[in-house]
Amino acid sequence: MSIKKLPPSGNAVGAWNLLFAGNGGFSGRFAERSRFAAHDTLFTGSATGAMYLALLGMKRLRPGKTEVVIPAWCCPSVAQAVLQAELVPVLADLDPDTFAYSAANLRTAVTERTLTVLLVHFFGIRVPVPDLSLPSSPSAPSSPALPSDAPVTPPFFLRDCAQDFFFRRDAAADHPTFYSFGRGKSLNGGHGGALCLPPGSPLLNPCREALEGFTDVGNPLPKALLINLLSHPLLFGLLTRLPMLRIGETKWEAPLVFTRMHPSFPRLAEPMLDALDRNLHVYADLIGGYARLQEKSQGKARAPWRGYEPGNAPIRFPLLIEDPTLRRTFMEGLNGSFGGVTGQYPDLLPNLAGAPAGMVQAGPYPGCERIAKQIVTLPITAWLRGCENRFLAHARMLLSAETP
Repeated sequence: MSIKKLPPSGNAVGAWNLLFAGNGGFSGRFAERSRFAAHDTLFTGSATGAMYLALLGMKRLRPGKTEVVIPAWCCPSVAQAVLQAELVPVLADLDPDTFAYSAANLRTAVTERTLTVLLVHFFGIRVPVPDLSLPSSPSAPSSPALPSDAPVTPPFFLRDCAQDFFFRRDAAADHPTFYSFGRGKSLNGGHGGALCLPPGSPLLNPCREALEGFTDVGNPLPKALLINLLSHPLLFGLLTRLPMLRIGETKWEAPLVFTRMHPSFPRLAEPMLDALDRNLHVYADLIGGYARLQEKSQGKARAPWRGYEPGNAPIRFPLLIEDPTLRRTFMEGLNGSFGGVTGQYPDLLPNLAGAPAGMVQAGPYPGCERIAKQIVTLPITAWLRGCENRFLAHARMLLSAETP
């Protein structure tokens, strides 16, 4: 079951640069950007592998905890990694205005069995650390899931920054954090992830030991060259229409294979990071243009702006369009000329074809349902540099047109 088809690359890098550029300084530059020390960072073959690694370390420290709280609207590989770590995914609803957990639903999802709560930074929107304190009023009802005498904070929060390469460690709220350098991300190497731990974290040694059990991965250079060759969304979209290639599919697929990062990846990441930094101002201008789309949408579209900060330029941008006809018209109209516009994760995790029975949890997820039915993912890619005004003008025209 195909869940999404996204442009593979946000920052096209020439083959010459990929082959010969880079001096191996990526690890230091990444540490400076993330504010996590280099010796507290473990590099893996993917962000999913980095999350799996964190879960293995957490299990060793707190073996009595068995549940991981994740959004009901999420990438399938998140739940796959939880199950493969022999833990139980517990689904929680999201607030469609912020893409963060609804406070009441999260409070219900957290129990004395909770190992971690996954804070997902969808589209680069930064999620605050939830307040799980008990109600202060004596008359307020206690959570049915968390007894009044139980600890109110799980052992760890875990930040999923796969779509937020620009998140930096906050000394006031140190939590394990993982990043992605894969297809469609801000640093688009097609390979690689990083698990970053706060200073002195007890997770460091258990995670290092677990990482030794990961398999080796092949050289990422061929994949990086192909990804950058297909950086134009129209070309990528054409290839995704060929079913035998199975390009751009995200589906329930287990077991997953978790690998270590290939030694050559830091060299490849150098020119990719340079391209990302060069294009930041272009992304910032486009984000400003997307914000103004709402002025022309006659109240039918909106953007979840809470959480965006100066300098935080995500690779993709979300709009929520309530009218299903307008949503379809908007996507088809832009894809016909530009490509790369999708509805990301159109199904909730319990609805995915092939998901195991343990994933199907009874109960409504109205916030997640609303996101899945309204979301439109707009690309913010370097190829727009010469046509961003035309792209924005066409988008405004589609949103302002009366639907039949």
